[in-house]
Amino acid sequence: MNSESAIALIETLLDHKRLTKVQEIVFRNTWEGKTYSEMAQACKYDAGHLKDVGAELWRSLSHALNEKVTKNNIHRVIEKTRDRKIQPLNIQDITNTLESPITRHTDWNDAIDVSNFHGRSLELERIESWLVESAHCRLIAVLGMGGIGKTSLSVKLAQQVQQQFEFVIWRSLKDAPLLEELLQDLIKVLSQHQEVSLPTKPGSLISKLIQQLRNKRCLIILDNFEAALEDGQRSGSYRSEYEAYGELLQRIGEISHRSCLLLTSREKPAEVAALEGESLPVRSLFLTGLDLIAGQNILKAKGLSGTRIEAETLIQCYQGNPLALKIAATSILDLFAGNIAEFLQQGAIVFNGIRNLLDRQIRRLSAIEIQIMYWLAINREPVSATNLQADLIPKRSKADILEALESLKWRSLIEKAKPSDSNEAYFTQQPVVMEYITAQLIEQISQELLTQQIHRFNQYALIKARAKDYIRESQIRFILHPIANQLQQHFNCSSSVEQHCQAILKTIHTNYQGQSGYAGGNLLNLLRQFNFDLTGYDFSHLSVWQADLQGIQLHQVNFSHADLSQSRFSNALTNTVWVEVSPDGTRLVTSDANGSIRLWNLSDGQEILTLEGHSSWTWAVRFSPDGRSLASCSGDYTIRLWDTATGLCLQTLIGHTSSVWAVCFSSDGTLLASSSLDQTVKLWDISSGRCATTIEQTGGRSISFSPDGTKLAIVASDQTTIVLLNVHNQQILQTLSGHSQPIWSIAFSPDGTRLVSGSEDQTARLWQIEGGRCQHLFQMPGLGCVWTVAFSPDGQSVALGSDSGLITLWEVQTKQICQMLQGHTGHLWSIAFSPDSQHLASSAEDQTIRWWRVKTGQCLRTIHGYNGRIRAIALSPTAPLLASAVNQTISLWDTASGTCLTHLDRASGEIYSVAFSSDGTLLASGCNDGTLQLWNIKTQRCLQTFQAHIGRIFKVAFHPTQPYFISAGSDSTIRVWDVASSRCLQTLTNHTGWIFSATFSRSGRYLASGSDGEIKLWDVNTWQCVKTLQSHQGWVWALAFSPDDCTLASGGFDQVIRIWDVTTGKIVRSLNGHTKAVSDLFYTETGDQIISCGRDQTIRLWNLSTDDIRMLVGHQNWVWGICLTHSIADVSQAKRQTLISGSQDETIKLWNLGRATCSETWRSSRPYEGMKITGVVGLTDAQEKTLGLLGAIKSTSVEDSKSSKPGLSEILHDDQRGLFQASHSSHSPAPEWNSGLTVRSQLKLTKEAESTLFSPLHCTASPRIPFRGEAVQ
Repeated sequence: MNSESAIALIETLLDHKRLTKVQEIVFRNTWEGKTYSEMAQACKYDAGHLKDVGAELWRSLSHALNEKVTKNNIHRVIEKTRDRKIQPLNIQDITNTLESPITRHTDWNDAIDVSNFHGRSLELERIESWLVESAHCRLIAVLGMGGIGKTSLSVKLAQQVQQQFEFVIWRSLKDAPLLEELLQDLIKVLSQHQEVSLPTKPGSLISKLIQQLRNKRCLIILDNFEAALEDGQRSGSYRSEYEAYGELLQRIGEISHRSCLLLTSREKPAEVAALEGESLPVRSLFLTGLDLIAGQNILKAKGLSGTRIEAETLIQCYQGNPLALKIAATSILDLFAGNIAEFLQQGAIVFNGIRNLLDRQIRRLSAIEIQIMYWLAINREPVSATNLQADLIPKRSKADILEALESLKWRSLIEKAKPSDSNEAYFTQQPVVMEYITAQLIEQISQELLTQQIHRFNQYALIKARAKDYIRESQIRFILHPIANQLQQHFNCSSSVEQHCQAILKTIHTNYQGQSGYAGGNLLNLLRQFNFDLTGYDFSHLSVWQADLQGIQLHQVNFSHADLSQSRFSNALTNTVWVEVSPDGTRLVTSDANGSIRLWNLSDGQEILTLEGHSSWTWAVRFSPDGRSLASCSGDYTIRLWDTATGLCLQTLIGHTSSVWAVCFSSDGTLLASSSLDQTVKLWDISSGRCATTIEQTGGRSISFSPDGTKLAIVASDQTTIVLLNVHNQQILQTLSGHSQPIWSIAFSPDGTRLVSGSEDQTARLWQIEGGRCQHLFQMPGLGCVWTVAFSPDGQSVALGSDSGLITLWEVQTKQICQMLQGHTGHLWSIAFSPDSQHLASSAEDQTIRWWRVKTGQCLRTIHGYNGRIRAIALSPTAPLLASAVNQTISLWDTASGTCLTHLDRASGEIYSVAFSSDGTLLASGCNDGTLQLWNIKTQRCLQTFQAHIGRIFKVAFHPTQPYFISAGSDSTIRVWDVASSRCLQTLTNHTGWIFSATFSRSGRYLASGSDGEIKLWDVNTWQCVKTLQSHQGWVWALAFSPDDCTLASGGFDQVIRIWDVTTGKIVRSLNGHTKAVSDLFYTETGDQIISCGRDQTIRLWNLSTDDIRMLVGHQNWVWGICLTHSIADVSQAKRQTLISGSQDETIKLWNLGRATCSETWRSSRPYEGMKITGVVGLTDAQEKTLGLLGAIKSTSVEDSKSSKPGLSEILHDDQRGLFQASHSSHSPAPEWNSGLTVRSQLKLTKEAESTLFSPLHCTASPRIPFRGEAVQ
């Protein structure tokens, strides 16, 4: 038996792990009978080191064979083992194993290039010997000063040993990610993206990670671990919020597993110090300088001249630190023409140490070089000369910048990089240099702020508002936050800090008004960091660059004549339901629930155009193949064609009789297909705008042309089947069946041979077009309903967006998850790839649009929307108190005064339903993320928050007499909850679809629930379903029992209100009049009227005795909820009854039913209420319009907007006039003629005053008309 066969056998014994280089040397020489001394002479290794390696190898073999193995008996033991031919040593098995090795996975992230690595052979071999699985080394720390080469060593080591591990993952902690973020990333990679529902607490995540480390042989490298450690504290101490890193090291080191965590750090963590030992599973290696040969190679590469002794002296002077040698070599070339001897004669020892070297080097830099160094530290990632040119103040030429970059590179202060997606050179700094420059910047800026001697504060941006999300977060963590901390520590009082910031603002006004710079934006970002109330701040006539103003309130902030270039604001986005990238990859188009269509520039996230025309949800918008036009479809039954250059509507296509769900261009752009709720698909000729063909009994939520334009995939009328049609003759080619719930999205592969579909049944399917066979079923735990699917343009992957907020990418070839994009907190509406397949756009119910880098899973940009719609309202039964739900917030209003009393703490998701208990002491709320909250009205505190459903909660309701309440949701269940304990008492599961409505009868005997086309009646005593009522077509949104419990009224998607006899289950009568879905209804106390509201923006009063109907018109969007109260002054008079309505148009309206008029309109303050933007620059027209929608104004007095309209003094009462004149916050959207006016939200207006102020919102009642008559508006 030769040594090669023996090694193959040994590696099989050791779980197929290859021997390290030094282990192989020891074994081969031992096989040939050599002593350790002879081995050392032959291979130049230390004999003691070889003996240690050999002893470890014999120990590992002894453990594997269950008998003692030594250097002396290795021949006999191996040959005896071979001859036994026991199963683990079967030669055929060995051959098969060698031919089919374990799959290896490597994830290098941003690991540096080490192709020019020199030296460190002894260090590498020593760590390699620790990494042998038999050494049981679980935690290794490579320690050393900055610039010593720890990062390079870690990458080189990983490259050399990667074949010993199933997974090798390299991560830098340079940007100090929180442990939760890091562990979620690692677990995703190690589980190959199979772990979806990950815990959020660090301890649980560590347990998950260790489970992976036990199941697989992994090497995880964490570079720059010192980023988690606290400066200025005892060595090894952790920064605030980073203490969990200590628990990670403790548990990794103590708990048995098969893997190894290797970290590099300038400091030794306390856990490593406590657990390490020569024979223990935790070890550390302190990295010293390079040896003389490696150091001489660096000096030679730099072009220095000198004798061997001189070179060795220089190397020893800097203790072999590679970075120090490179920087020192630059100084020698610069000052002494490369002569080492002359440098040494100056007493080089005084320049010892990295900091001193950097101090000396920085002092020698030109002004532009210093600026570039600061900007490279601020940008925190490789940037190009073009990027730097845009950053610099004052502006410099491209030639000057390139010359300075070349000089800095020559000085070894910067490094060159070339991202794969650009031909331009990019530049960055080594971590130790970036850290040094960042510290200098923080120190200088802090001193300027304390002395109010502003210079660099205006010259450099502390954060870049439009940077990639993860970069901006890093800038906040490492630059903005430390500066804020220094101010806080100096003044030791928040009020003093704010006063000082106000003084700084005055200084900026004095010194920099009308000038370019970053001071205004920097100060705003600092104020935001302190979480100060910014109401009334004055930034007029200033440059406010790079201010991140998304998600904050800027009430009455004055930006008049300011330059807002490169700043970010919130957007008026309400449920962006569609995203698509232009064919050239430069623009993004989105559509939303308000009917708006927006075009965005993908390079900077700026809004380019807003396209208005639709009056309801715009469900889809598609680019034409040439990118010059758009096609959109809406709930207003129309399709519109738009010019992408001008934003003008070119044509309106009319023909559908219900909501149009989807549109799609043919590949040549000559045809447009549309799919509607009216169960038809239409093909439109683009040139003429005429409908060429109508296909009946179809019309689902998605439609797709094949790439060659010959086939059309549509969802059939049963919503679970896909039909492939021949475009030319509309003949059915294939029927694809398999989904068990409605299909929401379909997409062809780029080559047209496959189709992917996503369904409510929590799966996606990959179909083979030829043969109509399902090739693969995509499913995984926690995936949820698949709302949106996309094929990558390169055909390599499929993306799925689900209601869990998760985007999963699957390789088409292997059918395995290749990436997970996590960040959205609401269900995904839409996803779309960029043309090069490198990026992906997404929109979700959390009011954000995100732009992702597919390869890394990083979110590069997030566009935040603002959703002010009134999704639900509820009236207290015992007090003049109204609860309204806006996004994640519940507002409590005094109905007597119209004052908003308070806002309850934010919920975890958008609130869909609110309900008061019968005694008015409690309020329940249900969210779209399945959480329930129970509130104490008196204390305004949340008593309970718990996960009640999988998916949305559409309805909550209290029992009228018993201490329990119910919730109904998209998981097809109704759950009964005990008020005191929040324990689930009962789960009702008879429904098969989403449950949109549920209500108790007045006596509490019955519960009614509405789903997709059916209503169920439940006996509350037994919780048994006693009747199923079927007649509605589509979702049942609204239910209400009559006061005597004899009848039940229902309304929903089919626009018809039906009245049912509770005893017989028969329909008593049907009320026709609403032109779109009915969203809410109730009986009046007398039982002779029903009041309803709907998506047709109307409220209707149905008199069941006289068959008359009155219609209240005034809302500008869907009316979500209504409730009825009485005037507090006189509850006995029916004519004083007040109806309250809440709408998608962000207003609450109070209607006097006696006069059939709108008496008041309430509105919560929007984010930018009263913000002045007269004369601003740096914004597009679309951005200015968006700010206006969010409350910004362009003029500040009534005199600025003279009009022939009646004057307010003629309309308002005396008390209202005084209140109005003192007001600074908006009450409702103002028309253009009155755009400068703002009204306090609690101001109660007469009908005439409201009509004058808010002329677009004509709140009127129609004359009395018969049920079957035409509504007069």
